[in-house]
Amino acid sequence: MKIAWNALFFAYWKPIMPEALDDKKRMIGGGETAVIELTEAMAELGHEVHVYGHCPDKPKKVWDSKVYPRGKGKLIWHRAEKWVEDHNKPFDVLVVCEDSHWFHQTNAKLNVMHIQLNHPTIIPELVESVNLYVCVSGWHMQSVLQLYPWMAKDSALVTHLPEAINLKYSQAAKPIEKTKNRVVYASSPDRGLHHFLEIWPRVKAKVPEAELHVYYGALNWATQASHLMEEQGLAALKILELERREDVYFYPPMDKWTLAEEMQKACILAYPCDTVLPSEGYCITILLANAAGTPVVTTDCDAFGEVHSRYSAMLPLPLNAEDFADAIIELLTDKTAWRTYSVRGLRRTRECTWDKVALKWEKLFLEGLAHVNKARRSDTRQERQAVT
Repeated sequence: MKIAWNALFFAYWKPIMPEALDDKKRMIGGGETAVIELTEAMAELGHEVHVYGHCPDKPKKVWDSKVYPRGKGKLIWHRAEKWVEDHNKPFDVLVVCEDSHWFHQTNAKLNVMHIQLNHPTIIPELVESVNLYVCVSGWHMQSVLQLYPWMAKDSALVTHLPEAINLKYSQAAKPIEKTKNRVVYASSPDRGLHHFLEIWPRVKAKVPEAELHVYYGALNWATQASHLMEEQGLAALKILELERREDVYFYPPMDKWTLAEEMQKACILAYPCDTVLPSEGYCITILLANAAGTPVVTTDCDAFGEVHSRYSAMLPLPLNAEDFADAIIELLTDKTAWRTYSVRGLRRTRECTWDKVALKWEKLFLEGLAHVNKARRSDTRQERQAVT
């Protein structure tokens, strides 16, 4: 198949290309990572995949499109400007990320909208040609349908396919030993980090040697958000107070290789997820912990009950700080419980890789094209009958 993947929604971020994942000097978001990894895997299956995104800011005469041979297929990354020339080419499949504006005047056989956010931009007049909407979990799909209830009545299919992980980040050349009593938080700071102001003293009372390591550049967000009103401002102030503790360590944004190494060192990923607005449709960070054999303590927030309950020590919302602390303490002090969750996570990630998920996307595309072709043949027959 000849596939176009419009990733121009992510143009607000730094340049994204396959090389971005190996850049050890920058952090790259989950949505951008998914685009890079999934298009790579689709090309490996033998398809010609054209990705349009925010690429290096170089003169057009120097860099316009870059070809990456992949297995039997081909991956081509294009500058954003190239979409103006290519948008109406007859691709077999067009995938658009998040924003329906990019379906304007396109000419693909099958039109697919890939949704990872909980609040995508979907304008009815611009999605008349869309055949498939693909979300990242069942909960996420229902959340989007609540936001746009007309989609359920539309002729397009609304479905979901999971996120995945590239195990190369966790399978380092030299195994990294776990650091005893090392607990980490590695998600957006506005999704529950402030709860540690109550949780952590309880953990320290039972496990004095415990350390909490916080990633994602949380202090930058907390400093900027501390002036806001209501929930986010209060959460930011609590995070700034948490930072004053000598046993809590905050880190600047880091690349995926470094984060994978830190996750391998960790004994526990503690994620008291409690979103202000629904925003956790899947969470690749938990997959990263699973791949490192690091047990996870989290909540049933958003999609987590559906996606991660079998592989995590999961507590219900509203969050009870004492119960959450007890779950952390149990895994820090009970080797049998720790090993149970560690093994579950490791086994899980064997099936949560991009090559396996790409096969599901390929199957969806082939079924979609067959359905579209059948519908077109039916329309052609009806037109001929009408003429005769």
